[in-house]
Amino acid sequence: MLQIFSFIFLIIIVFVDCDNIFFLKNLSEINVLTAFMSLIFLCMAFVLRKEDFRLGALSKLLIIFLLYSALSFYFSLNADASLYPALRFLTALFLTLALIFYLKD
Repeated sequence: MLQIFSFIFLIIIVFVDCDNIFFLKNLSEINVLTAFMSLIFLCMAFVLRKEDFRLGALSKLLIIFLLYSALSFYFSLNADASLYPALRFLTALFLTLALIFYLKD
């Protein structure tokens, strides 16, 4: 089931999320859809993992960097302009964690 979902998620990223000219009017909705799909992928990878494991130092640093980048939305002067990159970083964080859980199995 996780392999099928990862394939569907890859197709959504390639055809919908990669700045498609037909979807330029709804960039925020596409960004939220990608973040939601990444969160679903993370939950499925976490629930269906086979063994318990620890994260390496490089993975921890990447997670801290992406979390700091996503939370920098609250420290910006123009919150409306920084919502899009903040959601992108949050999507990258969810996808990174999901791939760490998925590739360990």
